[in-house]
Amino acid sequence: MQDFVHADDVCVVTWDIAWVPLASDGPMLWPELTVVPAQAAAASLAAHRITSQKIRAASRFLSKIRATAIVKAELVLTPLQAALVGLTAFWNGISSRLLTVRQWLDRLLGALMRFRTRVTWHLLRQAARSPEVEEPIKALTRRLMRHCLQEAVQKRQAAEYLNRRLEAAPTKLARLHGRSASACADIFKRLHTARPSVLSRYEETLCTLCMRVQKHGRSMAAAKLADSAPKDCRCTSAEVAPSSCTYLPASQSGRLSAAMGIIPAPLRVRQVEGNFRLPELVTVGHQDHESRATADYLVDYFQERLQLDSSAELAAAPEGGQIVSLRLSHDLPNLVELPHNSEAYELRIQPEGISISALKPHGLFNGVQSLLQLLPATPPADEVLLECTEIVDGPRFTWRGALLDVGRHYFSVPFILKFLDSLALHKINKFHWHLTEDQGWRLEVKAYPKLTSFGSIRIRGDHKYGGFYTQDEVREVVKYAAERFIEVVPEIELPGHCGAALACYPELSCTGQVKHVPAQWGIHEDVYCAGKDSTFKFLETVLGEVMDLFPSSYIHIGGDECPKVRWQKCPRCQERIKEEGLMDEYHLQSWFISRISKFLYARKKHMIGWDEILEGGIPHDAVVMSWRGILGGIRAAQEGHQVIMTPTSNCYFDYRQSLRSDEPGAWYAMLPLEMVYAFDPIPPEPDEAVPMSRDSQDSLGDGDSKPTSNGGSTAAPHLPPEWVLDRKDASNILGGQACVWTEYISDEATAEYMTFPRLSALAECVWSAPHRHDWEDFVARLKTHVRFFEAMELEYRPVG
Repeated sequence: MQDFVHADDVCVVTWDIAWVPLASDGPMLWPELTVVPAQAAAASLAAHRITSQKIRAASRFLSKIRATAIVKAELVLTPLQAALVGLTAFWNGISSRLLTVRQWLDRLLGALMRFRTRVTWHLLRQAARSPEVEEPIKALTRRLMRHCLQEAVQKRQAAEYLNRRLEAAPTKLARLHGRSASACADIFKRLHTARPSVLSRYEETLCTLCMRVQKHGRSMAAAKLADSAPKDCRCTSAEVAPSSCTYLPASQSGRLSAAMGIIPAPLRVRQVEGNFRLPELVTVGHQDHESRATADYLVDYFQERLQLDSSAELAAAPEGGQIVSLRLSHDLPNLVELPHNSEAYELRIQPEGISISALKPHGLFNGVQSLLQLLPATPPADEVLLECTEIVDGPRFTWRGALLDVGRHYFSVPFILKFLDSLALHKINKFHWHLTEDQGWRLEVKAYPKLTSFGSIRIRGDHKYGGFYTQDEVREVVKYAAERFIEVVPEIELPGHCGAALACYPELSCTGQVKHVPAQWGIHEDVYCAGKDSTFKFLETVLGEVMDLFPSSYIHIGGDECPKVRWQKCPRCQERIKEEGLMDEYHLQSWFISRISKFLYARKKHMIGWDEILEGGIPHDAVVMSWRGILGGIRAAQEGHQVIMTPTSNCYFDYRQSLRSDEPGAWYAMLPLEMVYAFDPIPPEPDEAVPMSRDSQDSLGDGDSKPTSNGGSTAAPHLPPEWVLDRKDASNILGGQACVWTEYISDEATAEYMTFPRLSALAECVWSAPHRHDWEDFVARLKTHVRFFEAMELEYRPVG
């Protein structure tokens, strides 16, 4: 039977049972169910002579079957439904537990990362002492061990240093409060008969002393001050002293006072008699055209920042006018004797005016930066008085740099210009611009337009992120930096970290299968194919345009974190290894780097690369930037290469600044301000080494200890021989730099917060002589220095 009819105008039929009428609540679905019109069904019934009685009998029969089926289904489905509800509740519980487990695993991973150095050292040390290991393997293992230990040792040294300072703090504070109380009482007595100028001179010092006593809550000293203090003394209130004081004293002893606030600390400071009053009309005199740009820069500061009338003149100021005089001269014996005197300067503040003298224009500009830090950062409410002072100053290193990674996250041109202003304030003279990465290509290249039209954009889900700099914008940045005597050093990553470029031109890779700009951080296996000549044609064309845009004598080519997986499987790369007679893929990378170096050298450019370029050997003229600790830099310096130190332990500003949960930055590492200030690009010689405990000595595996006055063991200044640089090798250290990587920094405000005030600390490490490094003095000056951060609208981490 294939047809049936129902009294309600629609009938359903099954393939072998009787006719089934539709229930009032809808059709019951059976195999091969068919719905037909009522007239067709009635005709079919008549043809088969089926009566209503038969239909009703069949209906009752099927109703019983249906009722039985429903009961059986309920018997089966009810426990299944209950089980499903239970499983749902169980899964919800498991999900919450998995979230808890994941959080616990994150914390465990962090702990494991912190202990990895110690564990690695232990295993390597055991291997090194094994009698089965040959001597060459032992030497290699010890070098690896010291590389892994370096960061841990430096952190331990810093912790021990801070512990010693904390242990001595109570005694020092007691002496400080005693001296402060008696000094304040004596000053108060003298103020009653003092002249107004003397009164203003002592006001800031007096309030500072009062606030120190109140801050530490010494009740006896505070009571003594309260008895002798005038009722209108500003320090008795809860307000904090202004960061920019009208009267800015220098130190008689040569150590800068907190109020002076010059960072980095000058080489020599001497106070002389008298005061200089800054007039409302300031004329900046310059004696030649070379110093005109610096004179205009200073005039702009007086006009825009301090809102004073100012002008520049190619002559002495008009008769009776107060001037700031800029002078270039070769007859400056105090500067000639300094090592890097092209950036050195003399600053003299006298009652009749201010003079800045230098051998070269760059020195004049550095002198102006020190002068600006003696002036208010905002328009003064009262007249500005400066104590007469003589400063002779010059840098310790020629390379004082700061890296900004725009490959991971793009930053606007106005932000770059603002960043350059902050570098100039700190006498930073190199801006390392990291322009290309796996996650983005940021530089316009006319010969390869897809690098920016496609390679500057990465996609994660439905979100597109990108941005790039046109060649005109690059020229603007380079010009702005040059006006501030900052050299812009571009970095074009090769042979690794090139995912964005390979996504645009996949034929340059070993596989030819790269199609998308990577959106994930980390190290990617796809790199430039070293076996294809087209790779070097592409790179030489790109570098040719880069050299046209950047007049710097340096080009950074990266060279770091280049996996060899693709090269090992690539027939062209293996053929290249055979053609060039190379040992392995590491020497293939060395050959790759050498070929690029020769191309740059022919165009009078110096190549810089991260310390991985040492693997397999490098050209003699290559400059090594050591980031994986300092051992790579030491080795390069001993081999005669110029070196720039930027170890992660002191110079990576993407690291968090504290253990607070809301602190931005990379979760796996921390770099507080104290550790930045402990940085020294040249490792100390044995008699200059930082004191270390016996545990620290044991962790190095070498060195002797000697008893100390307090009965403990210290300081084994005897570093392993391969760590020590003689005078000739130490001269190969050009300096150091900060690195602001941006995997964990996505906006400009966070970039500033992660940079300041840590950049201030690093600037002092690479400019000031070692004997000028004083942590307490630096912090005191920094608290005054931050007024420039506020005036420049820079985000910064609060000090103290």
